[in-house]
Amino acid sequence: MDDRSAQMVREMVDRIRKDAETENAIGARIAKRTNLIASTVLILLALSGILLLVMVKSLTSDFLALLHHMDVMYEHFVIMSDNMESITRQITQINQHVTGIPEIANNMIQMNRDVASMHGNMNHINATMAAMENSVANMTGMTSEMAGRFGNVNSTVQGMGYNVNQMARPTDMMEMLAPFGFSAPFR
Repeated sequence: MDDRSAQMVREMVDRIRKDAETENAIGARIAKRTNLIASTVLILLALSGILLLVMVKSLTSDFLALLHHMDVMYEHFVIMSDNMESITRQITQINQHVTGIPEIANNMIQMNRDVASMHGNMNHINATMAAMENSVANMTGMTSEMAGRFGNVNSTVQGMGYNVNQMARPTDMMEMLAPFGFSAPFR
């Protein structure tokens, strides 16, 4: 091999080496970029996984809270159902009580008739009381007249008593004679 050929081989080897170094540099840069992209993707996947776990935990907590609220809502529905049954029973009782209202209305009509009759009877009683008041007034007048007559009788009896006393005077004189043996036969 001559120098020139050796030179050419050396140049070619240098060129191949330079090309290989260039390709190695490019490959190293690509490998670096690929590693960077792979690392970034892995980090993003890890962050996404963590975020997904956090979201699943949050969703689980929310789902448990939803179940709790559904239980509470179910309890409220049970209470509301009981209340509706109670309301239905009370409405049935009211309906049964209302059935007596026509009878009450008939009784009220009869009471109005009885009150009207009582009003007529009270008018009759008032007329009778007025007649009794007139009779009492007449009796008062007659009693006054009787009192006057009794006063006259009393005066007459007193006058008679005076007359009897006058008539009895002679017998009093007889008493004076009693010590002499005479006695009064009328006393």
